[in-house]
Amino acid sequence: MARAARGAARVVANVARRTEAEDLATRTNAAMETARSQKDAADAFTSQLAQVALEDKRIGEDTDELAAEAGRPGADRPAGPGPTPRPSPPRAARWRCGR
Repeated sequence: MARAARGAARVVANVARRTEAEDLATRTNAAMETARSQKDAADAFTSQLAQVALEDKRIGEDTDELAAEAGRPGADRPAGPGPTPRPSPPRAARWRCGR
């Protein structure tokens, strides 16, 4: 009887070890998948942030160029004729519209 109990205990212990090993492997694989997913998200964020920083730099350079251009002599003159003003309606027509 003692031998049977010892054999049963060994079987139970072996099953418990295999189950724990499988559980550990499953948790390890899940953690690695989570880490990969987080790394991919971080890489995408870093790439987008770099694009925003580059665009910010370009806007700053454009602003500097425009400011330098505006500081040159004659920069405040209009490039051509301005918009043509609309003629006012005749005086009599203005009075009729108001009443």
